[in-house]
Amino acid sequence: MNKIPLEDSELITAYQASHNKEYIGILFKRYMTFVLGVCMKYLHNPEKSKDATMQIFESLFISLLKQNQPIQNFQAWIYTISKNHCFMQLRKKQVVTVNDEFIFNKAVENQDFSHLTEETDWQEEKIIQNLPSAITQLAVPQQQCIQLFYLEQKSYQEIMAQTGYNFKEVKSHIQNGKRNLKNILNPLHNEK
Repeated sequence: MNKIPLEDSELITAYQASHNKEYIGILFKRYMTFVLGVCMKYLHNPEKSKDATMQIFESLFISLLKQNQPIQNFQAWIYTISKNHCFMQLRKKQVVTVNDEFIFNKAVENQDFSHLTEETDWQEEKIIQNLPSAITQLAVPQQQCIQLFYLEQKSYQEIMAQTGYNFKEVKSHIQNGKRNLKNILNPLHNEK
């Protein structure tokens, strides 16, 4: 690296162009304490929080390369990623079934989305393990809406108030996010 970029967005752009992991290392140093704090808030366990922090930053090597839209506010973005990761860790502790608590649960309630869940005979353990990483691969608006609707149980109106998206945008981000998650996780369908 010749000149080290100072802004988070410059580091991300430099990493995407060069694949040089040192740029992620700089982001790690900047945000490690922040991410660890988020993990402690949700996991309430120092060792699990340290492990989660490392897993979150390791996932950046892939997720930042697949990011379709520029990340305007890395701190807000990594907060959402960290929170999602912690929720998935907490879900792993529970007995989760595809027909119960899994993220696609609400799809059954809405006919517009029901066609996305009819083929969900995937192995749920593999899905749950890979879901945090899969969510990070979504565009930021899809991540936000999936997070708020499924994991935080927010209504469309609450999501609109929190994000500034209109009703049609919220519905679209949720629908597209669910479809994209299914596409990302689909290779698991054939694994035994």
